[in-house]
This record gives sequence, structure tokens and C-alpha cells, in this order.
Amino acid sequence: MFTLVIAEKPSVARDIARVVGAKGKEAGYFEGNGYRVGWAVGHLLELCEPQDYDPAWKSWSAKALPIVPAAFKTRPRKGAGKQLAVLRRLIRARDVDHVINACDAGREGELIFRWIWEHARPSGGGPRLSRLWISSLTDRAVKDGFARLRDARDFDRLGDAARCRAESDWLVGLNATRAMTLLGRRGGGKDALLSVGRVQTPTLALITAREDAIDAFVPEPFWKVRARFDLDGRRRFDALYHDEADQDRLADAARAHAIAAAVAGRPGHVAAVKEERTTRPAPALFDLTTLQKDANRRFGMSAKRTLSAAQALYEQHKALTYPRTDSRFVTADVAARLPAVLNALRATPWSAIADEALRGGPMPTRRIVNPAEVGDHHAILPTGKIPNLASLGPDERRVYELVARRTLAVFLPPAVFANVTIDAVVAVEGATHRFVAKGTTRLVEGWELAEPPPPKRAAEQTAANALPVVRRGDGARVGETEVTEGKTQAPPRYTEATLLAGMEGAGKDLDEEELRRAMRASGLGTPATRAAIIETLLTRKYIERDGKMLRPTAQGRLLIASIPVPALTSAELTGRWEAALSEMADGRGDPAAFMDGIVRFTTETVKALRLAEPPAMAAAAAEDKAASPVLGACPVCGKPVREGRKAYTCETGRECAFVIFKSFVGKTLSPALVQVLLARRRSMELKGFKSKAGKRFSASLVLGDDGKLSLDFGNGAGQGATGRAPTTPQRPGSPPSPAAAKERPSRAASEPTGVPKDPRPKCPKCRQGRIIAGHRGWGCNRFRQGCDFVVWFEQGPAGFRVPDDEADRLFRKKETRLMAGLVPDAKARLVLDLDAPGNVRTELGKGAR
Repeated sequence: MFTLVIAEKPSVARDIARVVGAKGKEAGYFEGNGYRVGWAVGHLLELCEPQDYDPAWKSWSAKALPIVPAAFKTRPRKGAGKQLAVLRRLIRARDVDHVINACDAGREGELIFRWIWEHARPSGGGPRLSRLWISSLTDRAVKDGFARLRDARDFDRLGDAARCRAESDWLVGLNATRAMTLLGRRGGGKDALLSVGRVQTPTLALITAREDAIDAFVPEPFWKVRARFDLDGRRRFDALYHDEADQDRLADAARAHAIAAAVAGRPGHVAAVKEERTTRPAPALFDLTTLQKDANRRFGMSAKRTLSAAQALYEQHKALTYPRTDSRFVTADVAARLPAVLNALRATPWSAIADEALRGGPMPTRRIVNPAEVGDHHAILPTGKIPNLASLGPDERRVYELVARRTLAVFLPPAVFANVTIDAVVAVEGATHRFVAKGTTRLVEGWELAEPPPPKRAAEQTAANALPVVRRGDGARVGETEVTEGKTQAPPRYTEATLLAGMEGAGKDLDEEELRRAMRASGLGTPATRAAIIETLLTRKYIERDGKMLRPTAQGRLLIASIPVPALTSAELTGRWEAALSEMADGRGDPAAFMDGIVRFTTETVKALRLAEPPAMAAAAAEDKAASPVLGACPVCGKPVREGRKAYTCETGRECAFVIFKSFVGKTLSPALVQVLLARRRSMELKGFKSKAGKRFSASLVLGDDGKLSLDFGNGAGQGATGRAPTTPQRPGSPPSPAAAKERPSRAASEPTGVPKDPRPKCPKCRQGRIIAGHRGWGCNRFRQGCDFVVWFEQGPAGFRVPDDEADRLFRKKETRLMAGLVPDAKARLVLDLDAPGNVRTELGKGAR
């Protein structure tokens, strides 16, 4: 007899099969040593669409709402039928007497397996069911998990919570979206799809509320008075004037200038000196949200990119533990294994930090070990299996380093700082003017060895920049004075980092303690879904990126303003749901009662939307279109080209044949790249194209006068999107194979009409060759003739990947635009400099230090 193991993904199934000895590869599963190991591909099934229950529900009609199926059914997802049939056959096989649910340990993984099990419908109740519950995919973790299999019935209430979450999201999301879309169409939005969801709508409301606050903000001027005090010709310090309310901002310019003039050159004295030492422990270990926030703040990485990199490090490289966690702590048994992980990190570039962390024996504290704060999974940790760092992608390397450094940091001592405050007073004609100087000096590096502060803050905390040693009563004469003017600042727009924090902390102002408690545990969405929610809002054009900032579009703002049901735009709905679902998973809630409440809420929502005032969606869409930047002129009709939802088109609309779809031969085309194509009709060599055989290759894009895109593999011959890409594309500049030389047409015969001959940037060193992309950087195509010019793809201390369009600008205009992520906590540009190492130097933006 066989034991059947069902994993959530093929990569996980492959690892489990290796551990249990199932070495034989069959169609859709592994077999051997008494085991069969099959896999899902995420969700193989989904809840049925309305028309699957009743054909009349396919039509978007207000009369049909609310749509409430008598009983929910599932159907295979597109492309999942073949693997689903394999699992069904394996589950129903007579020689299988034990089935193990090895899907991800959490609510969603439970639902994936249970839908598969119900779809298979094994006769007579089926084989015995067990649950594998692990947080790491190392061989040891898998073996330990199989040694401690749990009865699947222990997770029935978790399955109920997962099912209720999916069905309630379907009911509210589908009915509210249809009702809101129909309302929008009454307001002129003929083609508008106004999507409403339990998490995405309150998240959008956060962004629009911040934009409303920015619009309503009225800046107010203020002035500061700075004075330099000289004690003895050697000791000096700068201090700011503080008024009677201990504020350093003055609302009256005349008063500020009068104070500066009155104290200039006057004697004063030190009235008070306050010194205190503070210790700052290392931040807690990473959960997914804090990892995403750190990656966005340090490297400008989106939440989606961070999650993808962490997932790859977990599944493919086995270098990290399960990333979709909401805990920042570990249990005692996990902590006991951490010294071995630290010892393994001695084989990395952070070996000196690991040595320091291991010195004296690492001691787990309550800041690390807290079983009460560990739910399905503990904090994200290195597994101890060290990946080949050179083989990691740039994002994977950054994420792995963040997690490794944080794990080392929590085992290092606290950083210790000396905080000094000096009060100096100057008496002038009976008035006493008080000035305050503050300084911080780092005395003990501690955990900052693993996570150094930004260069600006590090420089400010050095002994060289410390305040001088003074005593109360010391005389101090005022030398220079300066009055600076400033303005109060509007609240900043959200970045992905601050939005993730806002989603995580949403609901803190709810009135009911029970809801606040539920929101503390989850916030808006879960760590695993927040990245997808942000991407959904971007895809649906409800928000847009402005550098690192996120701002709502006119349609997004109008959507929030037009929803007459406050619960849909606040955290309250999610708070109530999560509280009820948590109770259900703990065995205290009633699934039937929960769903009855959802049906009532759905009915009330549809009724409110039916009676609401139609929003002016046509005007909002026109406003968004007018606000979108012009990327260039249409090569066919000459009209301006702008970005649309799925493609780049010109203002002529369907009367012009020009269109560039956002996905071309497996590669996503960015607005910046389209801008280059419209201006120069040709791109540099780009990576990331995908052939029909699934192989990745590099090529240049060529835009002809007819508006059609084609590929150029370095010989000047454009090949259309329908043409077959080569399975082994050659690097430009390398000699072609004899067969390829015979097949390739000459440049003169194949050059697309209207395309300038080889407009790639000239090599700035030899001035003869052209710039091409290699494996690790951009170089000259005359490298075989001896030109060694190169600029690496990754630049800066964090290994920032320079975008292709910025590289093109670098080689043509000698510098890039300001970019976030090149250096920590500041924007900077690359400047072409043949005398600098790597042929470029970094230049900070205005105001950065």
C-alpha cells in the first residue's frame, strides 16, 4: 500500500519526494519507497462563477442582485484540469491507504487541499488523512514533520474559517462590484469596471484620505534662529532658539531677526547640561510585512518583488524559512537550532559579524523567543543552508542579506548612545534668550555592526561630531547668528513601505476592543496578500506610482467618494470578519451564523448602491487620461501616445492601427522603454524575452514606420512578434555560427524602413564600437578587438540594478536621472567618468548628504 502526499507546489513536492525516497518520476507525481508525492499548483479549483449556478446570472443586471447561491460549488481553474485529474486518480486509487496534506501550513493551504479532496470524492470516506505542518523545507525539517504528523481532523475548524473567508469574499466582492459598476455606468462610465473588495477598497480609502489631507493642507511659514556659541576659541557648538513654550519655530519673521540681531556678539553662559545614556536593542526578527517595508525603504523594491524573492529563497534555494508569516518571534525549540544557523553564516561575507554574534555563546532572549506570538509560522530565518550568493538574482541577494543580517543582529548586544542637551542663555536688556543644542554619540556599536545606520546618521553620531564637554556656568559668547525660513509640510504620500505599515496597523482607532484586537493580529489583508492588493490597485488604475510614492487617480478617488456604505471603505468590516474567523479557527465560532450575517450585509450593500447617486466616471476617466504623460508621437499618424490599461495607444483611437501591448514576446514593456522606442525607434539589447519553447533570450526592439514592433538579434534584421525567436540567441559582437551566417540576410537587405543604421550608443572609450548588454554589465561590442569598457548592471553598496532606460540615458547624456535605491536613504544619479572605478561615479541629489 502507498501513502499519498499532496504538496501545494511542484518544487515542494520534489523536495519531499527526495526526503521520503520517492525517486521515480511519473506523470504528475513521484513514486517510490511506499510513497506517492503529488502536487497542486496553488489553487487548482475556484468558486464557480454566477452563470455556473444560473445562466440568467451571467447578465449584469440590477434586478438579479444580490446573487446568493444556495450552496457554493467549485470548478477547475483554467489549465488545472490535467493535474487535478492526476490527484483525483491517486486519491481514489485502491492501493492508497493514507493521504497526507502537505500544502502550506496556514488557512489558505488548508483550503487548497480540502477543495481537492472534496472534488475527488473518494468512496467510503477514503483513506486515512494526516496533516504535515512545517515552516521550513530543509531535509531535517521535512523529516521532523513526518515524524510528528497530526490528525487532519485537528484542522477542521481552520478549514471552516478558510471556506467562510473565500465564500464571504465572493459574496461581498462580486455583488458590490456589479452594483457599483452598474451605478458607474449610469454616471457615464460605459466601459468602467468598478471593483470593490473587502481589503482593496479600505486600502484605496487610506490612499485617497491621505491625498485629501494633502489637498486641504495650507502651508504656514516659520523661522528658526541659530547661533554659534564659542567657549574658549577651541570649543564651539551650534544651538537653536527656543521660546517660552519650548518651541524652536517662530511665526513672526521680524521677531526672529530681532532676536538674532540682539544676541549677536553678546556673552552668554551654559545654564544647564543634561547627559543620559540610552541603549537600543536590535529590532525584532522579520515577518513578511516588516521585510517588505525594509526592502522598499532601502532598495525601492515593491512588496510584490520582495515576496517573490523571499518565496524563491524558500522554495528553490532552501535558504530561508516560510516567508508568508505574521510573527516576529520563534519558539524555544527553533531558538535552540539558531546557533547552528549562525555558525553556518560564518561561510558568508558576514563572517566577522557571525563571529561576534557567536562570541560567548548566543543567548536567546524574550525579544526572540515568545511562543505566545507564534501562530502558524515563526519569524523568517535563514535555514543554515547557504546559497551560492553569486547565483542569486539581485532581489534574492538583497532579501537574503536583509534576513541574514537581522538574524545576526538580534544576537548582538544593544547599541549604546550618549545623548547630550545643552541649554545656553543670553541676557539682553532685561530679556533672557534661551538656546538649545542636542547631540547623540554612539558609544557601543552593538547590533549596528550587522545593520549599519545610513551614512548621514552614522557621521552625526561619531565622536568627531559630538558636542563639546561643558559644565553649568561656563561662559559662552555668541558668534555668528542665522535666521532660516521654512514652511510646514503636508503629510507625505504613501510609499509601499508606509502603506504596508498603514495596512498592518489599520483599525487601531476602532471603538470596540474586540475589533482592535482582531486588527492587531491581521490589519488589512494578511502578510501574504498585501503585495497582491497593492498590485491590483495599480493594475485597475485606481492608484499610480510617482517615483517611490503612491497616489490615487481621479477614478480611484471618485470610487471611494461614491460608495455609500462606510463599512466597505473602513477597516471595520475586515476587523469584524477577522475576529469572527479567528474565533472559528479556535473552535468558538459558528460558520452558519457567520455566513448568514454576510448574506444580510450583502443584501443591505446592494440596496444602498442601487439608491446611491451615480458618480461622474466619464469625467474622471477623461481627467486621468489627460493627466497621463505623453510618451511620444505615433509613428503612423503623429498623434500623442499615452499609456492605457493593457497597451500604449495614440489619441486617434481605433482609427489608427498603432498599438504596443504591454507584454511582448514574454517581456513587460515599461513606459520608459516605449518612450525610448518612440524617440529612437530602437532599444538597446534587452534581456527577458521568452521563446515559444519557454527559453529566455536577449534582443533589441525595433519600431518601424508602420508602428509594428520587431526583434533584432544583433545583425540588423528585425523580426516580428509572430516570428520564431531563436532558442539559443547569440550575444551581439560574437561571431555567428556558420549555419547562422548562411541563414542571416544582409543588413542592407533586412534593415526595416525608416530605422537609422545601428543607433545604439557609441562606446565612450574607443568611440568606434557600440554599447551592448553582456551577462553582468554593459560593454563595447569591440571587446574582441581590445576595448575593455564596461559598466556593471549592479551599482552602489546595495547592488542596485540600473534600469535599461537609465543606462541608455547614461551612455547618451553622460548621466542618469536621480534614482531611489542606488544609495541608502537618498536619491542619486550615475555619472559617466572614465577615470572612476567601473567608469561611473555616484552623485547625490540636491539636499542629500
